[in-house]
Amino acid sequence: MMYLYYLIIFAILAGLIFGTYKTSGYSLIQSHDPAEQHLPILENYRQLLGNFITHPFQPLKMWSWNLGIGADQFQTFAYYVIGDVFAYITLLFPSSAVVTVYQFTLVLRLFCVGLSFIFFARHFKLSTSAILTGTFIYQFTSFSLYSSVMQPFFLTPFIIFPLLIIGIEKILQGARPHFFILVLTWTFISNFYFSVVLGIGALLYLILRYVIYYRKRLKFFKTAAIFLFSAITSLLVSSIMLLPAMISVLDSTRSGGLFANGLKVFPIYYYINLPAQLIASGQSTFWTKFGFSSFAVLAIIHIIYNRKKYPLLITTFIMGLIMLLFPLFGALFNGFQAPSNRWILLLFVPVALSSSLFIDSLKKMDLAELKFMGKCLVGYLILVTVPFYINGETEIFIPIIFLISFFAIILLYRLRRYSGRILLSLVLLNLAATGISYASPFTNTFSHTLMPSDGYQSLSKNIFADLDKDIPKSNAFRVSTISRNYNFGADFMLRNNLNPDVNLINSYYSIQNGSLSTFSNNLQNSQYNNNVPLENFDDRTIANNFLGVKYLFTKSGELNDTKIPYGYRLSRSNLSKDKTEQTNLYETKNNFPLIYWQPNVISDARYTKLSASNKERQLSKAVSIADTSDFKQTEPVSDVKNVSFTVEKTKNTGQLNESTIPVIGNEYHNNPVLDTYHIKIKDAKKYQNSELHVSLTNIKHEALSVKDQMNLAVLNNKIGSDKQLLDTNASLASQKSLSKQLTTGSSGTSYSIGLKSKKTTNKIKQLGVDNLSFFKILSDTTLNMGYQKKMPESLELLLSNSGTYSFKIKVTAVPLGKTYMNEVKTIQKNKLHSLKFSTNKVGGSITTKEPGILTSSIPYSEGWIATDNGHTVSVIKTNEAFIGLKLQKGTHHIVYSYKTPGLTTGAILSVLGLLIWFVSILVPVAWARFKNH
Repeated sequence: MMYLYYLIIFAILAGLIFGTYKTSGYSLIQSHDPAEQHLPILENYRQLLGNFITHPFQPLKMWSWNLGIGADQFQTFAYYVIGDVFAYITLLFPSSAVVTVYQFTLVLRLFCVGLSFIFFARHFKLSTSAILTGTFIYQFTSFSLYSSVMQPFFLTPFIIFPLLIIGIEKILQGARPHFFILVLTWTFISNFYFSVVLGIGALLYLILRYVIYYRKRLKFFKTAAIFLFSAITSLLVSSIMLLPAMISVLDSTRSGGLFANGLKVFPIYYYINLPAQLIASGQSTFWTKFGFSSFAVLAIIHIIYNRKKYPLLITTFIMGLIMLLFPLFGALFNGFQAPSNRWILLLFVPVALSSSLFIDSLKKMDLAELKFMGKCLVGYLILVTVPFYINGETEIFIPIIFLISFFAIILLYRLRRYSGRILLSLVLLNLAATGISYASPFTNTFSHTLMPSDGYQSLSKNIFADLDKDIPKSNAFRVSTISRNYNFGADFMLRNNLNPDVNLINSYYSIQNGSLSTFSNNLQNSQYNNNVPLENFDDRTIANNFLGVKYLFTKSGELNDTKIPYGYRLSRSNLSKDKTEQTNLYETKNNFPLIYWQPNVISDARYTKLSASNKERQLSKAVSIADTSDFKQTEPVSDVKNVSFTVEKTKNTGQLNESTIPVIGNEYHNNPVLDTYHIKIKDAKKYQNSELHVSLTNIKHEALSVKDQMNLAVLNNKIGSDKQLLDTNASLASQKSLSKQLTTGSSGTSYSIGLKSKKTTNKIKQLGVDNLSFFKILSDTTLNMGYQKKMPESLELLLSNSGTYSFKIKVTAVPLGKTYMNEVKTIQKNKLHSLKFSTNKVGGSITTKEPGILTSSIPYSEGWIATDNGHTVSVIKTNEAFIGLKLQKGTHHIVYSYKTPGLTTGAILSVLGLLIWFVSILVPVAWARFKNH
């Protein structure tokens, strides 16, 4: 009956919560990661699976030309869908239903989370009410509700972790390790990142469980040997997934990031808001997103009071609290990167179990425990109420009302026969209220980030307004858009390709080829990020030509709609009645071939010393390689011009704004006006027909102190243009500034530096340390202000946040005329002819009159091998990022072939692991039969 009760209650709760999205006109597709990453990948993977089932003997597609400028499909998809059991449900439905099935699986994942906990909890002597209470507290939290829509595969660890604990317990209690091996193998296969988190969590549980309960009952070395055998077997069995994934991570754009975003401790606002995160359903920082039912607070207090009875739980809570206090632990769990506290998912099982245990302990509570609980409750209420009250936020008060109600019911009904059912009912009411509040567009802004019903389908069909139908289908060239221009609303950004018929250079994946990072950073691409290494390459002409961008899509009436790189001509526009909503297709004849021969060679050592603009300029003049001993080096020659300029400050009267005022040298102390800065270009006519680059180096920003922020708020309050005498209140302005800084970190580390001309707006942003996916230290960059037939005489400098700025400016003009066009024509003449694509292969022919390099814009990977006239030759790295070959004089028939690094070795290890596992199952059975005979 328990499972029937669970099914009915889940259907009601899920219907109320997810139904709120639907009745508000939203789909269950969030406009960021799900629409930009997860769903396009799932659609692509479903098509691959369908093709494999239909044609099982065709070679597996390992390299895709459709993932950015080309990527390993297995390594990219392994992080998301290959190990995700829910992805294979799409095979039960036609490919046209993937979007609907995707939304169904969001709810199904959450349903399986509850099933997993019930299976876990039934190993304890708990009542049905206790198990169901713990199940729904485990299942419906802010973390799970957010993840179910935003990051659906984040729910898989919630399914796996209770099963891992059961597997560990089975071994400790003398059972065979096969259940543990099965679950651990699933852990390793499902997702590389979460295998690390769950692996560490399982190890910590094993150590604590052994030390607290089993150290005197079990032989250490025998027990350790069983777990070691289980872990090695699981690693071997999952190697076909795990080994390629590890190789891709080590060679990805994420490697070498700043540990814990440079933090030793968290910002003060994190600690102030931390107690409330236990029951709050709103925004959180550093992924510290609990959002339990308020009943969980009382359950934790119960465990604290009865700590001698529950040593494992109390030890877990103490360790969890210590780990929450320092960024170090979040970074360790996050692969030595940003201090993400997603590891807190490991605490959800003990919290939910504590709730179940508390339900069945109600009748045993004495007056002393009730007094202790009351005192703790008062202290906790003070901790969570004050920060929210100061900021005038009310989202915490619903959980507080439920918290007080739970305590009141315990006082009145704890000795009653049905007290557990009463509390379960209130828990369900609490979860429903929190969930509906979270999903409602009237009480929470999260739902506004969801796409409208059928929004994703409409977007997929109209992403290029049918202009892509005029583009021939080919892997020999690519397409792109204009930076900050191609907008669709709902904060959706076209970071991944939604159209399989064209190859978009932009890509947004958690694991990206490290060569893209090298290339992008060498040229100081201002749009670079670990997850989005190229984007639009800041619309820089030569870079786009080099990457083979033949077509550009733009939107009229949007930002930068006239920032068209040199050589791109309007080909066609869609016939929109409103010209400001037109989508335009631009075409160029200047795109470089995918693979071409270059006789001019320079060394990587020389190339590295060039400026970013000069490195870009060299792409049409020569090719950079590490070993130039077989070639006569070409001296780097560039026509890039240094532009003379001055920086002028102008003063404008106006209201100060603590979030937007640029303050240089803290001048606001004696000069309460908004200063603006302009870069004045001298002799602008000298630099016509050039692309304008502005290089910013040694960028530093010092945020205002708390005291300075308060002073700024007071000044802002005094000098507002519409303020009268009685409208000013310096004391209140100062207090509000202080409370905002302490509770939200408004004076944090984020800021942006931008430039604006009549034609172009461009900026670079330093994200705050609490940004866990896109944080990087901003030190040097190059901003492209676009191709200028007539050079602007002035650029406005835009500084976004209060503080002291320091950076060096260098302005350069990159001429794009006859010389460049001749270089492009030569490169196009030297292309690899008769280019032919097949699964994991590309090849062609070329005749060279002298030694040179066959270079390309295909990202370098150890998986590439090549043959020249049937003979295997070494693949080298060109321009520090792309594949190439050294060619001598003569005719060459070239074939590049790709194979996922580590896949073959991983497959062999997996077979070995399966054999070992199979033998470990058979040997005890055979031995038992032998003994019986």
